[in-house]
Amino acid sequence: MIEQFHKQAILLALKKMMEGKHFNICTLDQAMEITGVRLNSKDSAALRALHCIDWADMSPELRRMVFAKIMEVLQHEPEFNMELLEAAIQRPGVMRLLN
Repeated sequence: MIEQFHKQAILLALKKMMEGKHFNICTLDQAMEITGVRLNSKDSAALRALHCIDWADMSPELRRMVFAKIMEVLQHEPEFNMELLEAAIQRPGVMRLLN
């Protein structure tokens, strides 16, 4: 089980990244380090290729796929999924990115 401190740090960092202008692999890497989750090498390489790419430059489909990969990092801690989704729903800018 992940400590509350780590959980809150991950949630805030991911929320800020998703509300920001671009995708930042460093934020996801730090979340994976805290949770101990590893993505497969192809997914990891694809996400690294998107580092610092503006959300606006990604197609809606690609943004949804990136969001899904972020959720994969959190899948082993079930409470993360709902909290991250709730945070996204409360931020219209984030949800617009997913449309």
